[in-house]
Amino acid sequence: MARAYWKGDVVKGTHPFYLSPEWRAMRARIKARDGYVCVWCGADVRGKGKARVDHIVPMEFMWALRLDPANLRTLCTRCDNKRHAEKGRGVADLGAHTDGTPRDPAHWWNQQPKRTKQ
Repeated sequence: MARAYWKGDVVKGTHPFYLSPEWRAMRARIKARDGYVCVWCGADVRGKGKARVDHIVPMEFMWALRLDPANLRTLCTRCDNKRHAEKGRGVADLGAHTDGTPRDPAHWWNQQPKRTKQ
């Protein structure tokens, strides 16, 4: 029996779609395509409960993309929790400091020469 699913401000449980044979087959296909590693951090996601197949554009925003392989990626549980703050298991890592500068030191913006006031 499926739990309550996303609806407005209600916390998302298991949407009936995630129990469908179509989703289960696509999920297996995407994990295999991504080599059973998290596409964000490279963690091995083999084993029960280690992998999440993430919708880049969430289903509630674009239902037509729910089974589109280009809209799906493999994430480890840690990266998936960072991605989805609404799950209540973490905070969203938007990749930027509060002033808008990128957190990643390798980001092209951080590679630019620093301007000094004259």
